[in-house]
Amino acid sequence: MFDAICNHIKYATNKGNIRSAITIFPQRTDGLHDFRIWNNQLIMYAGYKQEDGSVIGDPANADFTELCQKLGWKSSGKNWDILPLVLSANGHDPQVFDLPDDLVLRVPIAHP
Repeated sequence: MFDAICNHIKYATNKGNIRSAITIFPQRTDGLHDFRIWNNQLIMYAGYKQEDGSVIGDPANADFTELCQKLGWKSSGKNWDILPLVLSANGHDPQVFDLPDDLVLRVPIAHP
């Protein structure tokens, strides 16, 4: 499942020439466990809640970041940390998978 998602990202990103893509996993069947991607997007930035109530990184992902850490994900705790994929399949517990750095297309942005 992780390899298929990595191939999906690589194909869709296309070295910056973005193209539409769809990857389909087996459909949910009553009484059986389904394939599940826990992330709401494949590439997301972490958000770290601070004691003073502020957040380092993306506040929208602070709760999901905590879940990833509870599942064993180790991070730097800084801005721009890419969250791992959290995947489960066939009734197994969710697992975290770090995305390879070369898979994530980063766009340099500078403020004047």
